[in-house]
Amino acid sequence: AWGRSGWGFGELVRGYTPSDPTRYALRGLNLSRQDDGSLLVNALLLFGLEGLDPLELERRRQEAALEAERVVAFLREKDPLLFGTARLAQVAPLLYIRESRHLKALYRLRAEEVLLGKDFPDAVALGAYPLDGQAYFPGETPYLLGTPAPYGVPFRTLVPREVANLLVVSQAAGFDSVAAFSARVVPLQMALGEAAVVAAALLRLAPQAGLERVPMGTFQELAASPNALEALRKRLLERGGRLSSREKGRAETDRPGYREAVSLLRRGLFAGPYYLKGTLGLSEPILLGDFLANLEHYYRAKGPEERLRVVLKARELYREELHKPLRRPLLNQILQALGESPLPGEGGVSRGEAAKLLSRLLP
Repeated sequence: AWGRSGWGFGELVRGYTPSDPTRYALRGLNLSRQDDGSLLVNALLLFGLEGLDPLELERRRQEAALEAERVVAFLREKDPLLFGTARLAQVAPLLYIRESRHLKALYRLRAEEVLLGKDFPDAVALGAYPLDGQAYFPGETPYLLGTPAPYGVPFRTLVPREVANLLVVSQAAGFDSVAAFSARVVPLQMALGEAAVVAAALLRLAPQAGLERVPMGTFQELAASPNALEALRKRLLERGGRLSSREKGRAETDRPGYREAVSLLRRGLFAGPYYLKGTLGLSEPILLGDFLANLEHYYRAKGPEERLRVVLKARELYREELHKPLRRPLLNQILQALGESPLPGEGGVSRGEAAKLLSRLLP
C-alpha cells in the first residue's frame, strides 16, 4: 500500500468462483480511496471480448456489473472487518480494453526498445513502467517481462502512415503488443497527449514560427522535419516534460542467447522478475516460475493440451520453488515429461541458456 492506494491482496480474493469461469476472473485488488470515502477497485477480468464492437462492449459491461455485485458480496463475507458494510455504488462507464489493435504508425515501438531503455531523437515522452500483462485465458499466469530502463517514445508512434490530420494517443498507438504492456499506462499517455496537442499547435503556427519556408501540411511532414521536431521537443521541455534519462539499459548483445531472447520477448515469452531492470539478464539464473510461465503462455495459445498439463502439474508440484533459480536436474525432468532431450551441462540454468532452449521449444 502507498498513501491512499493499495494493491495485491491475493489471499483475499482466493476462493472466488465466477458465475462463468470462462468469461470472468478475479485478480488481486488494485484499490484507491477517494475524497468522499468511496473505494475504486480494479480487479475483475473479462475474457473473449471483441474490442472493436461497441454494442458488444456495452452489453458485456452491463453483464460485468452483475458480476461485480457478486464480487462485493464475496468480499463482504470473506473479510467483514474491511468490507462488511461495502456495497457496489457503480461500475466504470466504459470497459478498459487492455489489448486489441494497434496503429500502423510511422514507427512501431518494440519490446526490447522499451526494456533496454532506448532513446530516440524524436522522443516526446519518457516511460519506465514494468512490462506486465494480465491473463489472456482463464486461469493463466499473468505476464511479467521485467522492468524497463527509462525509454523514449518517438513522435512517429503517434502518426499514422497514411491518414492525414490525425494523431493517435492511447495504448493503441504504434506499439508492439508487448511494448504496450508498459506504454499503455495513464501517466505516459498523459505526456503523449500533451505532446500531440503541442504538435498540432506547431503545425498550425508553423509559418509564423519560422519552422519551414513552406508551411507543413501534415503530421507526417512534421515527423520528417528535424527543425520541427527540435521545436516540438523544446516546447515540451519548457513545459516541464522529461524526454531523456541518465539511466541506461544494458543490451548484452555479445551474450549467448541475445538474439533468441529478443525474439521471445517480442512474443511475450521471456518472463523476468521486477528486479531485472533495463536488461534481459542473460547471465542471471532463470527462475523456475519464469521458465514455466513462458511454456504455459505458449501452450495455452497454441497447444498441445498434453504439454500444457505437464507445465501446470510442474507448477503445482514445485510451487515452493517458483521464485528460486531453476535447477538443471528439475529442468531435465520437465523436458523428459515433454518428450524433449535433456539440456547438457552442470550447475544452474542461465537466462541465456533458457532463451536458446525456449526458442527451440516454442517455434
